[in-house]
Amino acid sequence: MSIYKYCDNNITALNITKFQEENILEEDIKKAIIENVDVIEENLFVLCEEYSDWEDSNRRIDILCIDKEANLVVVELKRTERGEHMELQALRYAAMVNPMTFENAVQAHSRFLNKIKSKKNAEAEILKFLAWEEVERDKFGIDVRIILVSSDFSKEITTTVLWLVEKGIDIKCVRLKPQKDGKNVYLDIQQIIPLPLVSEYQTRIKEKKDEQISYSKKSRKKDLTFELEGEFYTLPRRHAIYLVVKRYIEITNNIEKIIAITGDNYWVWSDMECKSREEFEKSNLYRVKYKQIVIEDSFDTSRWFVESNELFLINGKTYAFSNQHGEDTLKLIREIFNSESDTLKGSIE
Repeated sequence: MSIYKYCDNNITALNITKFQEENILEEDIKKAIIENVDVIEENLFVLCEEYSDWEDSNRRIDILCIDKEANLVVVELKRTERGEHMELQALRYAAMVNPMTFENAVQAHSRFLNKIKSKKNAEAEILKFLAWEEVERDKFGIDVRIILVSSDFSKEITTTVLWLVEKGIDIKCVRLKPQKDGKNVYLDIQQIIPLPLVSEYQTRIKEKKDEQISYSKKSRKKDLTFELEGEFYTLPRRHAIYLVVKRYIEITNNIEKIIAITGDNYWVWSDMECKSREEFEKSNLYRVKYKQIVIEDSFDTSRWFVESNELFLINGKTYAFSNQHGEDTLKLIREIFNSESDTLKGSIE
């Protein structure tokens, strides 16, 4: 169906054209969608393009996104009128990307930001989009959704997609129909499967599940109760793990071992003795990324314990511990207690 132009009480149809005829490449369409991803679906966050972090495969996802519920979204693009076998490709990609963790997503987005020469912090941008105060790994990537984007779709594709929707697969078709008025090219962008009314009905059906998930989140205990050196504490997770780490270091003075227990991704350090947050920020800071020591080039103080009474000064160096802790906090505290059961005495339910 054409888009019509209304002018001087006349209604004139725009001319339907093709991307090929306008010399618009698939790469051009991809770049335009990345810059304006809301045109295919609102509230998407682009993690990266051409994702290919597989073992034993050179397949690439055109655009990989996440939505507000932290689900992964595979976006497959074609500029043709039939779509070829894009639904089968997308299903394969969805299965392959399903194991992605939050850390994998941060790495992928970090590479994407470097490619576009952005100095933004990948993890901070993802957390901001998800409105998470801290990393919640158990809520990331629970589902994988699919969006097919093409100039049009063959009956084979639409039949397959309708069947997949009926079977509970979250997949949709978005049609980008190029039309022309003189030298100007316009895009008629419409979601054709599932139809909007059907989508609204499916959303209402999903509300009960959303309410149950919401209730579960609210009812989940955010504070931890534990015993440490004969005293009982009830603290938020980040403060609980920090207190245990601090007591461990005070007793053992062994920073290397606590880093090994908690994981080096929770630490950043300076080769200088820094007695204030300002001194620490101004010094060269180091982290372990991808198993290599690198200079931290986008240090966000809000994500670390960096006040003067929170920093750890050991052997001429200054260490800061992360304040970003989620469902793994309980496990970490237990591992610390078990590692020094004769020195650091404590227990946690």
